[in-house]
Amino acid sequence: MIREVRVLDSNQIETVHSTSLRILRKVGVRLRSDRHLTHLQKQGFDVDKIHFTARMSENHVIEASARIPKRFKLCSRDRKRDLQMGDRNCYYASAGCASDVVDFESGMRRPATLQDVASCARVIDAVENLDMIFSPISAHDVPRGTGVIDEYKATVENSTKHVHLVDLNSVYEAEYIIKIAGEIMGGVDNLIKEPIISDMLCTVSPLTMDTTALDTVLTFARKGLPVSSTSMPLAGGTGPITPAGTLALSNAEVIGALVIIEAFCPNTPVIYTAFPAVMDPRTGFYRGAAPEEIWMGMAVGQVAGYYKIPYMVGGMNSSSKTPNIQDGYEKAMCAVLSRLAGADILVGPGLLDSASALALDQLIVDGEVCDHLDRALADQPIDEETLGLEVISRVGPESHFISDRHTLRHVGDIWIPRLPGTDRVSRADPESMVKKAKKKVRDILKSHQPQPLDPSTKKRIEMIVSEARKNYQHSKN
Repeated sequence: MIREVRVLDSNQIETVHSTSLRILRKVGVRLRSDRHLTHLQKQGFDVDKIHFTARMSENHVIEASARIPKRFKLCSRDRKRDLQMGDRNCYYASAGCASDVVDFESGMRRPATLQDVASCARVIDAVENLDMIFSPISAHDVPRGTGVIDEYKATVENSTKHVHLVDLNSVYEAEYIIKIAGEIMGGVDNLIKEPIISDMLCTVSPLTMDTTALDTVLTFARKGLPVSSTSMPLAGGTGPITPAGTLALSNAEVIGALVIIEAFCPNTPVIYTAFPAVMDPRTGFYRGAAPEEIWMGMAVGQVAGYYKIPYMVGGMNSSSKTPNIQDGYEKAMCAVLSRLAGADILVGPGLLDSASALALDQLIVDGEVCDHLDRALADQPIDEETLGLEVISRVGPESHFISDRHTLRHVGDIWIPRLPGTDRVSRADPESMVKKAKKKVRDILKSHQPQPLDPSTKKRIEMIVSEARKNYQHSKN
């Protein structure tokens, strides 16, 4: 079995934990809502309504952590790709809410559209090693106020895989999306038993919680649906410049939000999610795949493990603008080290330019990387048959194993790549892998047929989306 790589020892993990507790007790979380603060005050939080802050004790953290389920499932609508949280199986998910796409045909960057959302979902559905759809694109051509509802509809029509939502703008959108998911599952009660959707609450670093985002995630939590408690501090910008400081802040934000969610909705399944990143001191921009970001991502896994909570972390990031050599080595380094740190979910396939753009051909390449990585880290049996003493004795010196029956028995065990060619170097096309990835995208968009929704279900979903648009417009008039 592959052992986890650790960047923190037990004393350092305890130090990060205790520092985060001091942050939550001394500074607290800002929440500009008298309604929410009043509820937290009744729960024993130290509330300051003048400065809109809620401070919490170590007991709050201990009690909330104890209530969170340690194992639960994120379901797919066909039940063939359910994801078991808490076992450190390491699933791969698209992510990013990228505002742009790099068109796989032209190579040009442009704003994302609803058709891109549909195409992205179809490609993810077809790529075996991509396990979950984590809101990879934000479309620019959807109606204001109900756009995420349109995006969710386009996604479930093109994929059966679990959908983790990110950029919901209101409780209104959350309620209609839950209604659509309930329709797919034959009722909300069935959806609660087999959750095909989940939602994310992301703290605004440093230590600020958006009221609308909290209300949105609580809409899911009150139904018993899974959610993620997420932090994205930028070291040097919205977090301390030191990786250790940003790690402590990130942990405080994740745990603080998690405790608040549990204060409103006890026993909610929560995924510990952290994407601490690094500001490029030359520009002030986020620079994906910085070494310090990779270190923090690995450390996050150990800290999350301290609370025995399922966790999700960034793991296939790159600051490259297009698929190229830089993109390849950065994503590979992130993926290998994050995977070795023991993540439940590793996110980032398809993303470019520090998560601001997505490319469909990059999804194909990254799916290959995930497959390669899984195989490299798979257990290899060590027994009499695999050690091959008999075959080594039979073949002997100055011979070969090509035609031996032992080779024939096990040749199918060798992993075969889907994208790289087999040409000799002298005849190799340096662009062959990219070309194959583009061809794969074309083939998927032309021929791949996700399991369709039942016609009557699809019709009712159309009616729900129309109702959402109509009611939203009436509410604004």
